[in-house]
Amino acid sequence: MEDLNELLINNLKTLRAARGITQEQAAELADISPKHYQSLEAGRKRNVRLDTLSKLANAFDLKPWELLRHID
Repeated sequence: MEDLNELLINNLKTLRAARGITQEQAAELADISPKHYQSLEAGRKRNVRLDTLSKLANAFDLKPWELLRHID
């Protein structure tokens, strides 16, 4: 089974690239700091709070659980 953190990291990168936006723009959409977003995407922040997961999901028009599954 794939690690949920790795799955989240890969999904954030995939979603951001598909939209053609920067990490800073993704952070702004999620209403979190760019530094926090960069830490999440780089895997330096391993424990993601539920409210942060919800903000990230909203930024990409998804439900939080959708960030934790394989995105086609």
